[in-house]
Amino acid sequence: MGVYAQLEKKFETVINKKEKALLKKEKDLHQLSKDKVEKKYSTEEVAFQTAIIEKEYSFTFTPMDNAVLELLSGKKTAKVHVHKEDDVLYLIEFSKKYNIKVTAEHTGDVFHKEIFNELADAEIPIVYGPLGSVGYKVELKQAYYQNAALLMKSKAFYGLMTDHPVIWTPFLRDSLKFFLIQGMSPEEAISMITWKNAKILGLENTLGSVEKGKTASIVVWNTNPMNLAAYPKMVMAEGKIIR
Repeated sequence: MGVYAQLEKKFETVINKKEKALLKKEKDLHQLSKDKVEKKYSTEEVAFQTAIIEKEYSFTFTPMDNAVLELLSGKKTAKVHVHKEDDVLYLIEFSKKYNIKVTAEHTGDVFHKEIFNELADAEIPIVYGPLGSVGYKVELKQAYYQNAALLMKSKAFYGLMTDHPVIWTPFLRDSLKFFLIQGMSPEEAISMITWKNAKILGLENTLGSVEKGKTASIVVWNTNPMNLAAYPKMVMAEGKIIR
């Protein structure tokens, strides 16, 4: 059985387990409502028995099951590592089949703009990268920094990553050069590692841009941050100057 089949088998197993557990819970609650009348349960006894039924229901699921259920409920977003085009296309179909929220992490081995457009049509944001690392892992051997141009020309919504420690997090700014080479403006490049990344994480209402009412997490540079010699003069984290 392939990894895709194993993944779908896990999801189907959890879905079936939930359906059976819900049926049992409804049956037990129905029986409790009958017992309440026939055995003249007090309000406290009914509350106690209801709590037991709810606990039995929750104990049905393992921590892994609960993680899958959170995805299926839309409460959480799965950050899915995909590099090659066939993996990206499968992710799109998988997210549609189970109606789950996902992001496409990496996509460094995508060589067609149309694939990025497919992600855009499926409303799946991309966290692109790492760019400029040594291809010491299988999934990085075909990574091609010029593919940034394809991403830029596509409809996709994307931010940038370093995949620390593949590239150290402090060098996230340096990775912007691959987009600047392809003609991206400095302002748009900065937004990739500030506002766009915050939006992908669902934090755009508090982080990612300098606006009244947002959390004051700001870096002030001695010169244009795109300058190779630029360095931070002041770092503010959540309203406190830490450097």
